[in-house]
Amino acid sequence: MGKLDSSLLLHSIVNGGRNLSSFHYSFARYFNTVSNHMETLSENSMSFWRNPKTYHRFDNVDDALTLFNEMIEQHPKRSIVEFTKLLAALVRMRHYATVVSLCSQMELLGVSHNDYSFNILINCFCQLGGIDSGFSVLVKMLKLGVKPDVVTFSTLIKGL
Repeated sequence: MGKLDSSLLLHSIVNGGRNLSSFHYSFARYFNTVSNHMETLSENSMSFWRNPKTYHRFDNVDDALTLFNEMIEQHPKRSIVEFTKLLAALVRMRHYATVVSLCSQMELLGVSHNDYSFNILINCFCQLGGIDSGFSVLVKMLKLGVKPDVVTFSTLIKGL
């Protein structure tokens, strides 16, 4: 892309806007280029991310694992928010051990947890009868400076 002709803009302003149509015309082709790039990006994106209302619905655990593998292969990686949506869907399917495993993989790949993802992990440990592991996650949260909330503590209490 080239530069906008600033002299054309200045000339149009000085002339009281008489030549603004020329400015708009030259500026429009830049918008057209950006628009084409955005269209190409949206065509290449996964259909999963197109409809935010259905991204958390899976027929089975295999679909969720396929998506997880696609997410970890993307550069840049998806945000922790996107990963927690996937983890929450797996919890709804009661695949607690799978969530624990995926959380370990995420850590190895450098995806940082947030309070919500830690709460999901604590819940999974509690559901699996591993309350000690749940408390270990609490300690890890505190070490990392992530503040536990009411959900964190109520999940741990329910797990006792």
